Amino acid sequence: LGVVVTFLATLELVKEQLIELVQADLLGSIHVRARASR
Repeated sequence: LGVVVTFLATLELVKEQLIELVQADLLGSIHVRARASR
């Protein structure tokens, strides 16, 4: 259950443009980083 909650919270932060998800390669790691101030 904790993984699902974390995943949904991450999606919400992306939606609110507070973080961004970056994936350099097709099957590469996904990195989370804070977005620059708006």
